[in-house]
Amino acid sequence: MNAEQRADPYAVLEEFCEEDFLYSYRMDLIALLEAAMCSEQMEAYTAKQCSDLIFTCNNMQKMMEAVYVFQRLVYLKKITISYNE
Repeated sequence: MNAEQRADPYAVLEEFCEEDFLYSYRMDLIALLEAAMCSEQMEAYTAKQCSDLIFTCNNMQKMMEAVYVFQRLVYLKKITISYNE
């Protein structure tokens, strides 16, 4: 993140959570995983490396969903955030 984004990290979350982001990001992540798993280079990867890639993509998907839920809770004023400037 740049200095402006570090000064207001919530603005980054708001931008990230714009309408329909979750569905499109999920589809992009799945497409990237499929492309990686089907590439010729994957033949050189071990089963563990392939499993790790799937695990990482799964965790990234969970993180995106958690960010979205967090942002919605802030938007609905169910939680508040504060940070030191």
